[in-house]
Amino acid sequence: MNNSILCFCGSSIIFQDCCQKYIDGTQKAPTALALMKSRYSAYANHQADYLWNTTHGSQREFYSKSDILNWATANEWQKLEILSFTENTVEFKAYFLDENK
Repeated sequence: MNNSILCFCGSSIIFQDCCQKYIDGTQKAPTALALMKSRYSAYANHQADYLWNTTHGSQREFYSKSDILNWATANEWQKLEILSFTENTVEFKAYFLDENK
């Protein structure tokens, strides 16, 4: 991967200095906002392990890593729009094109 691409989350920071450090486990996302942005970037970058690891345990029975990867790769991720956030919650819109485009 090109190390100078902008982060998928929409920041003006390059990916390796933004969400990649959370996705690769170098750092833990320090806030709900950072976690949300990193999860969006993981969908856009097809990082099923990170998505699985950051899915709440109560929700894991509904998904598998292969389901997550299939959904991530089946869509063309367009942008993440943060509507509002608090210390513990994030309201957002994730834009993507599915196979029906």
